[in-house]
Amino acid sequence: MNPPIPPFALIRTDAVPVTGTGHAMRCLALAQALQEHGCESRFLMTGVPMLIAERFAREGFAIERHPHAIGTAEDAAATVQTAHRHGADWVVLDGYMFDDTYLETLRQAELQVLLIDDLGALRCYRCDLLVNQNLHAEEALYPEAAARLLLGTPFLMLRREFWRYRGAGRRPAERVKRILVSMGGIDPENHASRTITALEGLAGLGIAATVVVGAANPRLDALKEQAAASRAELEIVYGTDDMPGLMREADLAVAAAGTTVWELAFMGVPMLLGSTVEAERVLARRLSRHGGCIYLGDFRDCPASRLGDAILGLVADAGMRRRIAAVAGALVDGRGGERVVAAMRDHRALALETGHAA
Repeated sequence: MNPPIPPFALIRTDAVPVTGTGHAMRCLALAQALQEHGCESRFLMTGVPMLIAERFAREGFAIERHPHAIGTAEDAAATVQTAHRHGADWVVLDGYMFDDTYLETLRQAELQVLLIDDLGALRCYRCDLLVNQNLHAEEALYPEAAARLLLGTPFLMLRREFWRYRGAGRRPAERVKRILVSMGGIDPENHASRTITALEGLAGLGIAATVVVGAANPRLDALKEQAAASRAELEIVYGTDDMPGLMREADLAVAAAGTTVWELAFMGVPMLLGSTVEAERVLARRLSRHGGCIYLGDFRDCPASRLGDAILGLVADAGMRRRIAAVAGALVDGRGGERVVAAMRDHRALALETGHAA
């Protein structure tokens, strides 16, 4: 008989321009996995775009807001207060602003903490569980961590809409008919516009492109106008809840190297990646070394002409597309959320047995 999992988790993350939306969306994946096992989750956020807030509400997850910037001392105090008010068994943190002092504040408040990390930039990591779901995650990143480590792609958490494709398998088509473009929920440097320009080279080739504009991107109207003026066959999709459906239709993707990378890998879509921030650089470099993508470097250093040439080069190379999809697809089985929930459940059971539960 399995021990009971915790009945309540408070998830502290954000989806503001400085953080992007990827942290919030992978926390949604964890909340969904917890929900499948009877655990309630509530989000504590400073800011969240309306479409994402509406998505969370449809999924049954409440969002509580406070005015404190993520990672500050005031934020830590408010998080402790909120967790105690709700009787939270776990506090989940996802974002680059949480430091050792923040974690120590939660530890002193006797809260069980799960931290989702990407870079290994802290010293002590005084938490109970530490999840780094990336290919580069190794124990050497965390020599002084006080947490149980859940490292690597087995712990990649995919949202509920992807679960039905577990074990489905997919072989890239010999001929590219549709390209998917995804530059994240905010795209602060407007890489989608540069990519639309690069896609001009598709004109007359019988290849269409779908450009996904994230829920927090303020340039929707301008991107629509640019796409309408393009000679290529382009479709703009805004704030979709059906990324798996769009990925199933795509034969190739051009994307920012955020959490979408692992969704593309799972769905068997060969990808060209660019980066904007350090976490994306680390992810894309390692995946490229494994042969799971073509990495173009930082988008700001990749002019539209070079991007266009890279797209056409991968369009013409069916063998390369097959190799990329096979390598990346082997890394993600779609059950990472279940493994994280199991670790939370086991840790909670041990704490109850030893009398150390918060």
